[in-house]
Amino acid sequence: MSVKETVYGLEHCHFIITTDSDAVYNADNHPQRNRNLQEIKTFARMAWQKVREYGKRNISELSIQRYKKIIGRQLHAREFSCQKNEPMLGCGILNRMTKLGMPVSYRCA
Repeated sequence: MSVKETVYGLEHCHFIITTDSDAVYNADNHPQRNRNLQEIKTFARMAWQKVREYGKRNISELSIQRYKKIIGRQLHAREFSCQKNEPMLGCGILNRMTKLGMPVSYRCA
């Protein structure tokens, strides 16, 4: 079973993938896609993105992109037990790099 099929079967998961601007309601499509289309028509696209927290999707995509660029696209360990630990180490490295490189800022009146 694919990831998409698994997620389709879950009741508590919501798809926040935007649709094309010329997309139309179709009874053959997934109900959540049709719901998104209706909400975009009702609230306008930017308001819909704010309500559905669409920005969190962008943050996660950027994190995956950063991981692949710095750490690499494939695992380097040969043994499965080591392969399970490799992504954790990679995330730890990225978190440390982010912490060291991010400025501590505060608002001045």
